[in-house]
Amino acid sequence: MRSLTRLAIASGITLTLCVAAGVVGVVALLNPPSPTTRITAADGSVVTLDWRDFPASSDPDLDPQDVLDAPRAEDVAAVVTEQIESLGAGLAPALPGVEWNPADPDEPTLFQDEGNGYGGETLLHTYNASASTDGTLPGGAGWNTLTDALDAQLSDLGYDDIVWDFERDRYPEETRAEFEEEMVTQYGSTDPDAMWMWSGFARQGSLWVMISIWDERRGAPEDAWPEETTGLDLLFGGTVISEKDEAAYADGVAPFEGLPRPASTSSD
Repeated sequence: MRSLTRLAIASGITLTLCVAAGVVGVVALLNPPSPTTRITAADGSVVTLDWRDFPASSDPDLDPQDVLDAPRAEDVAAVVTEQIESLGAGLAPALPGVEWNPADPDEPTLFQDEGNGYGGETLLHTYNASASTDGTLPGGAGWNTLTDALDAQLSDLGYDDIVWDFERDRYPEETRAEFEEEMVTQYGSTDPDAMWMWSGFARQGSLWVMISIWDERRGAPEDAWPEETTGLDLLFGGTVISEKDEAAYADGVAPFEGLPRPASTSSD
């Protein structure tokens, strides 16, 4: 067999190096380094904090203190169940003849979060529970009586005012025309009184509730997703920590308190 010339050997080495560099580049893109922040400590020394060590989340809307103030993972199901029962009783006058279905206690509703968004581990858990109505909601041109009652009941439970999707702030770079197009696509109109569905969101620290109210008699599209003609669905959720992780979480987030959170560098 013909032996390789020096040029061929050198080319082969170059090719190998290029391939290796390409692999390293791909790995770097898939696993970017975690961001760091330099701070000046109380003693005047400069300390570099690695966000990989942040035991919370890269979500800028999730305040670590809210998580500390929330029920623990061991207690959150009981707290939310009590809230759902209170809502069902409070909404009864606005839902004559409509049954209230509380959350299914057998559903697997508590999950360990996968990561902190910076390639590190998190101590956070996510809780979910749903409740819904069973029966025909009152008809009419508006849902204000029902939604006002819902807003009042949630306020009594400590939640902020409901923000309905049609009254939300536009996303960055979203034009008014794009916002209106989304409202028509999702809800059938830009006029709330003509929409076949309303979607809203209310928050209580690191707990939240997503609200959907619909009536297909208000001009829903043929491929509308609900199985029932009308209804009210509430999806409760929360970001919590377990009792055993409380001290580690508090100690872990303390060095990062008050610092702007970098954008996420990892899907986990």
